[in-house]
Amino acid sequence: MIVSDRHRCISNGMRAKFADATHGVCAYHLAKNLKQHCWKQGDVINLFYRATYVYRVEEFHCLMAELKAMHPKVYDELLEVGIQKFSRVHSLRKRYHMMTTNIADSMNSCLLAIWKLPIISIA
Repeated sequence: MIVSDRHRCISNGMRAKFADATHGVCAYHLAKNLKQHCWKQGDVINLFYRATYVYRVEEFHCLMAELKAMHPKVYDELLEVGIQKFSRVHSLRKRYHMMTTNIADSMNSCLLAIWKLPIISIA
């Protein structure tokens, strides 16, 4: 599973090179886009995040109904994106919350424990 923002280039590249991979949408980036549609930003975004990370389908639908009542335009936008792309409970694959922006970040996270070791000079 590859999780990214909704940039068209990433989606096109995934379809071309990783046809078998599932494409998810990053909740952080999606929330930033949703903020443009709502004036009660805190309440709507909080409901969105809660719905995104729940483990039970019933709880997800309850939170989404609450979000729909509060701001129907945001609810419609989320349906357009596709629930399975951002919702943990509806995801077609497991989401592990491993966030990296590039290979350097991946390597840095692997080497984190080693950075704490003292530097030894080789002479």
